[in-house]
Formats: sequence, C-alpha cells, structure tokens
Amino acid sequence: MSPHLLVVGVACYDYIATFERYPEPDTKCTAISSTCGGGGNGANMSWGLATMGNAVVFVTLLYNDAHGSFIATELTSAGVDLSHCVRLDGRTAVSNIVLDQAGTRTIFHIPAEPKEPTADQVAACSAFGEEAPRLLVLDGRHADLAVGLARRYLAADPNLAVLLDCERENRPGLPALLDVASHPVCTEEFLLRLHPSSPADALASLAAFLRGRGGGRTRAVVVTRGAKGGYLAVRSPPGTPDAASRPSLASVPGWAVSAFDAAPAPAGRSIVDSTGAGDSLQAALAHCLVRGIPVEEAVVVAADVAVRNCCAPGTRNYPSPAQIEDMVTEHCRGKRQPSPPS
Repeated sequence: MSPHLLVVGVACYDYIATFERYPEPDTKCTAISSTCGGGGNGANMSWGLATMGNAVVFVTLLYNDAHGSFIATELTSAGVDLSHCVRLDGRTAVSNIVLDQAGTRTIFHIPAEPKEPTADQVAACSAFGEEAPRLLVLDGRHADLAVGLARRYLAADPNLAVLLDCERENRPGLPALLDVASHPVCTEEFLLRLHPSSPADALASLAAFLRGRGGGRTRAVVVTRGAKGGYLAVRSPPGTPDAASRPSLASVPGWAVSAFDAAPAPAGRSIVDSTGAGDSLQAALAHCLVRGIPVEEAVVVAADVAVRNCCAPGTRNYPSPAQIEDMVTEHCRGKRQPSPPS
C-alpha cells in the first residue's frame, strides 16, 4: 500500500542551549538548560506526521556517522519509514541553537558533507519505484531528488497535492520546486525578499507572487507572519465567480486572499522558542489536507499546533494525538474526515 505521505528533505542534529542573556564576545557563559536531538525541516515534519498517526516515508541523505545513526534510530522509533533514504559516508549537518530569556534565537549551522547527492545516487533512489503517495511534502532541500520524485508521481497522479516549504528565496532549484508545488508555504519575509515593494507591503508582494503562479498547479499559498498570524490565498476553481468579485485582501484575478490569526498560547504557558514553528505548522497542515479537510480550516489547526510547539525549547513539542484530534474537531466545526486506514 502506498504511504499516506512522503517527505523529501533534510535531517540534522540539534544542540540547543538557553542562557540568561546572549553571550558577549570573549566570555564564558553557563547555560540555564540544554537539550539535543534530531532536527532539520524534513525530519521534524516526518517525526510530527508519524506521531499524529500517519504512515510516513522520509527520503533524505542519511550519513554513516554517530549523529546519522542517532537520527535513524529516533525517526524509526517514531514510526517513520527510512527504507528509501540515500545512505552515504560523510558528516551529518549540526545546528547549535542559542536561546536567551529575552526571546532571541541564534543558530550556528555546520553543513553536512557532502551536502547533495550525486546524479547517480538520485537515479538509484528506490523511492522512484514506489506508487504515488496521498500527499508529497518537500522542505526545499535536495531539489534534484525532490523535483525528480514529484514529476514521477505527478505523471501517475496529476492531482497529487505537493506541499512545499519556501524557506529561502535563493534556495537552489526553487523555480523547479515551485512548478511542482500545489501548496507553497512561506514567511512574509520570504515574499518581501522575492518581490520587494516600496513601502514594504507583504500583501503587495503576495499579489506579485500569485501573478507569477499564473496557470501553474498552485492551489493555495500560506504566508506565515509570526505573532501576526498569516495570509491564505486560495485559487478559485474553474467556473466559480472571479476572486476579484469576492472579499479579498489583495486584488488578483482568480485568487481570494484572507487573513488568519495566530493562535494564543495555552493557559499558563508562554512562547519560549520559535525553532521548528514552521515545521510543526506544515506537518499539521499536511495532516489535515491528507484527510480531506479544506485548507481554510486546516491552516487554523496548523497555527494552533505551531504555537503549542513553541512553548518549550526544541523542535518537536507537538500536542498529543488526542489533543490534535480535539483541535481538528474544534476548528473544523465537526467536519473532520475519518482517519486514513493504517
């Protein structure tokens, strides 16, 4: 049976330390607390989706070093299928994350070596022989592998939903990734860098982005804005009234743009670390979309999951599956679909 979701992206190892204040140069500071474990956008989303009860296949570069072995054990224990990973000798990427009590976050990243698979390794990836998943999630890394798999699956299922994390506008292969994506997710900073406006206006930049999607396969665009919530742009299906004739924050023919609020932190808790907020939002979004929940409702559930993930240090502070089910029921007005068969 094909997986519910297939994730293509990066896995790394995170060291996270919290200090009273950000260290000054040439000083020695003692951390208030610290933790470590697997990280990376694709790995975080795979872990989150598996803990929500989805059958997940994760395709990544998995290195034969100590960090790579830890990552493999951690993900496998969560139920993630790693059988199609590209395994190679080298060095796993490591992120050293510094938090302080003022709420700032600084990341010192040591890239993997080698950073990308060779053409032969891409061609030999066994995931090309699998049936199309119900939903494909791309974190923007390993573009040749991600785009190759997306095109292979889209040839079999042209309606396949493809969620894309648009983290950086200069990411190698971004134009090709956008061409296969049905649901790009980005920050407002990404849009402002990709389509600068004067004065800076995220809605104007979003409008330019939507016009650039033209007749492509993009169905919806999610724009996150941190504590300000975000924007959701949804393409009008053929034969429906033009988006310009319906309420919309941006006037772009064929699209309706609305805003969504940031979810409040649960009672008695506060935001302490935004690391992994986008990963948890996209994992929850994919969890809802694969169950047939409309994107307008799915994004509200996703925003709620993301804020809860930020209430403790680290990237994998997801609500329990039961709590997520309660959120789906609450935010989707009881319209949730049955869970997919396992």
